Amino acid sequence: MKRNVFVRCLMMVVVAMTLGLFGTYALADSPDGVVNVNTADAEHLQLLPGIGPAKAAAIIDYRAQKRLESVNDLTRVKGIGKALVGKVKKWVVTSGKTTATLEKKKKGRKK
Repeated sequence: MKRNVFVRCLMMVVVAMTLGLFGTYALADSPDGVVNVNTADAEHLQLLPGIGPAKAAAIIDYRAQKRLESVNDLTRVKGIGKALVGKVKKWVVTSGKTTATLEKKKKGRKK
């Protein structure tokens, strides 16, 4: 009986962690710098978690019409909501230089 309860609790924790319900968590492919959403090219925009080619293009189209004054202005871009802004705000700036590069994770065994 106790084992079943433990297994159920463990499964709930794994599901919650998978869904990101415990707040901030490490992303395997997160940028190690910042991305200026007003000047970055599509490739740099795609370094942000949850931003693929379509959303990068939408950001570029939006900023061609109107400058993004704050990170929260990203919610005005079609396909980008508050949840995604919350996920990427750590790496987004609206002025200054884009410094982000994709972190390289070493795989395999040590030599």
